[in-house]
Amino acid sequence: MRFWLKNKSAGFSPDTCEKYRDYLFHIALRITNDKFYAEDVVQETMCKIIKIAPRLADKTEEEIKKYMTKAVINNAFTYMKKVLREIPSEDLFQNVPFDVVMETILGAETKDQLKNALTKLTSKQRMVLVLMFYENWSSAQIAEEFNITADNVRLLKKRGLDNMREILLKDGWDK
Repeated sequence: MRFWLKNKSAGFSPDTCEKYRDYLFHIALRITNDKFYAEDVVQETMCKIIKIAPRLADKTEEEIKKYMTKAVINNAFTYMKKVLREIPSEDLFQNVPFDVVMETILGAETKDQLKNALTKLTSKQRMVLVLMFYENWSSAQIAEEFNITADNVRLLKKRGLDNMREILLKDGWDK
């Protein structure tokens, strides 16, 4: 807290964390599909961001928002990899609604193949695909958020989908 008392004009403050908490939670929830995991991811991200707060002092609020968005996406994927390794397979669907369980059981093999293919993509391709298909962001929104061109976003999407198709075909996907 001493940092904020000395630098009241800094671009980052505890209020910045609170301001974007719901936004970051929504992103983490879309990646983890679990309220409690999403809360853990956001909490962990906030702790990491507060530790590096002095380095964010000269950043604008927009730059801080972009940084926090990237951090929560990366932490969510890392957290899910860790959690999926630790959970016994029989406990995976314990507190999940029935319709989600049925959908998952009917398409479990396909979902596993898609999840596996998604994890084999580059982080940029994965990020673009998650934001486009799970968050319903447009190319322009992603481009603006991560300071890249819309053409670059479309190229990452195309390459990501091509790579996923290639991975799925190698794994014997017949859909």
